[in-house]
Amino acid sequence: MKYWIRSAVILMGLGSQLAVAEDLFLDGKPRKVAQYSELPAGSTVGDYPLYTGGRTWYVLEQHAGDNNMDLRILSVALGSPQDGDFFAEMSVTVSAGIATSDGYFSADLCSPSRPHLFMLNKASGRIDNCLILDPYVAKMRTGDTTLFHVKVRNSQSSWRLYDMSLMLNPAKLGFPATTAADWSPSAVAADPKKKQAVDKIVAWAKQLQEGVNKAIAFSKPQDAFDGVPPIQTLLTAD
Repeated sequence: MKYWIRSAVILMGLGSQLAVAEDLFLDGKPRKVAQYSELPAGSTVGDYPLYTGGRTWYVLEQHAGDNNMDLRILSVALGSPQDGDFFAEMSVTVSAGIATSDGYFSADLCSPSRPHLFMLNKASGRIDNCLILDPYVAKMRTGDTTLFHVKVRNSQSSWRLYDMSLMLNPAKLGFPATTAADWSPSAVAADPKKKQAVDKIVAWAKQLQEGVNKAIAFSKPQDAFDGVPPIQTLLTAD
């Protein structure tokens, strides 16, 4: 799924609210939801829980399609503005339906050959469980903007997949107008303030990774993310 990186002003201006929490897909197809609708707490994707982190989110896009194994793949993109500006965007992709054979999605997201600002590989055997943090340069109306990209990918038996990408605006964390080079491992190590911010994001993201690992269970527990701190904790000073 593409990254939207939409204007928070548009989101706030056009957003309406869904009546009740429900799955964003029905019978493997996107449920009819007005774009920029406010997402009620407890909404799901393919019955999998979503992490909302104590924030208000708006529906940007829904997509459903089949892969080459005829497995239904569902994706949703959500946006969460703050103070009339872009703060966060999240995309979640899951596999849906019942697989006709056992198998595993595989990826090399946590390959040692790929450098990252931070990487944590908790894979086991054929199970993927990868967390990465990197700077990401987004094309926005105001020009190129460097964001934090937190990605968690988890795949397990029976073709289960839960893939989450979360974009965060460093300006809202106290770092306006930075570039990708400002967030290289060497640049972060040389700047105590940046290192503290990255360490804080990493500590939070590790808990998010654990939440995804719970969410992908066959039972799809709706409380999977209850132990993950709100995103707002990243904005508070230590």
